[in-house]
Amino acid sequence: MDLRAVSVSTWYTVNGTGLVSLMGLDGQGRPILSLFEPKPYFEATPPPTYEPPLAHLLLLTGPSQTAELTSNNPDFHLGSPPMADPHGIWFGSWNSVWLYTQDGGLRQVATIAAGLFPSPTPPPGFPAKPAVPPSGKPGLPAYMQGTLVMPAGSCV
Repeated sequence: MDLRAVSVSTWYTVNGTGLVSLMGLDGQGRPILSLFEPKPYFEATPPPTYEPPLAHLLLLTGPSQTAELTSNNPDFHLGSPPMADPHGIWFGSWNSVWLYTQDGGLRQVATIAAGLFPSPTPPPGFPAKPAVPPSGKPGLPAYMQGTLVMPAGSCV
């Protein structure tokens, strides 16, 4: 909806069973969409860990025009909403920060060492959490075992 022109136009249509979510806006105010295929909640046997679908992010550049942001990069796992500044579009993830630019695409620009932010020790007398097995917390994929990084604001 263009409030200045008082008009409505369709910029993107989802085909099939795919789900779409508005993730945020780029520096020019254009929508960033997250697309994924739904997983059924019923299964004969539950999977050993929850594995969210790969992030498939699109930037809507105009009516029926999109730019692929993630290209289904298996190393990228969306962890926080995008944040745009003059450098590009920033994404937080587990133990890393990613930057999308039109010229360079999506690339990992910072990594936090595993274990840099360990869980705090509970106060005396407070029951401690059970030890995490070497394979990680049950039910979570390995990449979600670290620290979720979220950009806090624009870079200058």
